[in-house]
Amino acid sequence: MTSLVLTAVLSGAGVAQTSIPFEVYTLHAKEERRNGFGLSEQIMLPSSVVLLDHQQSLLILVPQADGEGVLKRLRGWDTKTPTEATLEITGEKSQGAQVAIDTDLNVSRDGRYILVRINYRSGAIGATKRNRSAVITLIDLKSFTPISRQTTTNPLLADSVWAFDDNDDLITTGLDRRLTEVGPSSRTVTDHYSAAALELPTLLAQDLCEYDSVTKLQAGTTGWTKPAIAKVSVGCAVLLSRAHVTSVEVLPGPHTTEPLNFALGCRELDVDEKLHLALDDCREGKSHADGMIVTTSAHTANVISTTTKQSLLTIPLSHDWSSVTGLLATVASGNYVVLVKKGIHIEVYRLPS
Repeated sequence: MTSLVLTAVLSGAGVAQTSIPFEVYTLHAKEERRNGFGLSEQIMLPSSVVLLDHQQSLLILVPQADGEGVLKRLRGWDTKTPTEATLEITGEKSQGAQVAIDTDLNVSRDGRYILVRINYRSGAIGATKRNRSAVITLIDLKSFTPISRQTTTNPLLADSVWAFDDNDDLITTGLDRRLTEVGPSSRTVTDHYSAAALELPTLLAQDLCEYDSVTKLQAGTTGWTKPAIAKVSVGCAVLLSRAHVTSVEVLPGPHTTEPLNFALGCRELDVDEKLHLALDDCREGKSHADGMIVTTSAHTANVISTTTKQSLLTIPLSHDWSSVTGLLATVASGNYVVLVKKGIHIEVYRLPS
């Protein structure tokens, strides 16, 4: 039987402190739909997303039902008197189809805009266009009101990888189409990508860049070749300079740190480079029937020092399949762990000094 490891690879000597919540709060919304096992067919909705905005408010995107969600802004979450504001977020109904749904939430570095994107994927990647679409809502952060909403299949917007760079440019890269060629002893896959800088608030593309990524599987070899970049368009040089990178392979922008190596059974919730801390969600248990059944004996959220490799704080969690997300938050009153359970139950823990 395979055992799931509870402690992350980063953990080392030392005993973690177990804490109780400093503050608790429940949002005025329905719990997000459970994404575990069920006897009836369910539409698997994405988990909630949480981040801290420039006014030190929590922004929490909570899926409510098929095609529905809410964006919550919680001010004063580290006090006894938080205030809650709500925006309805409308996506598309999947009508019970086999559609994978995920969401992302971004705030521009200047604090002017919130971007809420709901991505929909179905079918395989074809030789012409991907079966991908997105509903994107742009929100004015100061007034907390929507500016625009659009439904799109544009690969620069739908299911693309995007991020704000240090100059507050929104750089995006999306897979446009895939072509597969099968020969007598080889298979070649060519992925055509589009990349650009997106203007806000219009989301119009600037400095368009196009290129191919080619991989090959040859008979008698051990696997696919490393992707080779080909047919890089003239506009890519301008975009690379704007994004401060030297190759289209690392778009949408520079990655300053490598992902932390957590052990089997653990997943990263957040990393704070300034505090040198990581927050992870770990389960300990056993796998049965070749992984078809997994039993959980312990479930915790852990704060780990990325410099000393010690676990500083351990927070017990329930053993069921309820979703948990969280972040490490630094505000005027101190440093905290914020956990969001089932999308609406918020627990705030003060970090040990």
